[in-house]
Amino acid sequence: ADLIGLPCRDREGTALGTVSAVENYGAGDLLEIEATNGHKSLIPFKPGIADLEDGRVVLDPVFLA
Repeated sequence: ADLIGLPCRDREGTALGTVSAVENYGAGDLLEIEATNGHKSLIPFKPGIADLEDGRVVLDPVFLA
């Protein structure tokens, strides 16, 4: 729940959206990302895909729908 509302950026610092929910369906945590265009995507909360750094989530944009 502490992740909800955190900004999401790529490695270059481009804004991608915000964390709108955290889900777990049994296989691991998923972050629901509301992109800047309003679309939502579920992203695995795994190293290299979604990393928590300096109060923000750094995402690999390949995983955004």
